[in-house]
This record gives sequence, structure tokens and C-alpha cells, in this order.
Amino acid sequence: MSIKLKRDEMTAELAKQLAKEFWTNVIFQSCVNCDNFNDEKEICNLFKQRPPARVIAHGCEKWAELIPF
Repeated sequence: MSIKLKRDEMTAELAKQLAKEFWTNVIFQSCVNCDNFNDEKEICNLFKQRPPARVIAHGCEKWAELIPF
């Protein structure tokens, strides 16, 4: 494997790791910005009920990214 290919492979892996860290630690994940949350009814569409305050504030493992397009 050439040095350029190895460097490109390492760069791609680093970019994936940085993106994961960014979404995990920088983006505030809460019910308010979760794709599964119904703002109008204030319920989680996955569980069909209003989440507890702690979950609304801090999010849960089922948090899904809103895609604006």
C-alpha cells in the first residue's frame, strides 16, 4: 500500500472518529431536537408517551438526528 493511500485511509478514519465525538459531546441531544419527539403533543413517537423531565433535558439512547433536507 502506498503512503498516500495509507494516509488517506487514516484521514478518513480520523474524520469518522471526530464526527462521532462531535455528535456525542458537542451537539446538545435532547427530546426538543430529536426526530422522534412530537413538539405539538409533547410526546415521544417511539414510546407514545411524554418522557420524564430528565430524559427531555438530557436525551436518551434512541435520540435521532434531525435532517433539515
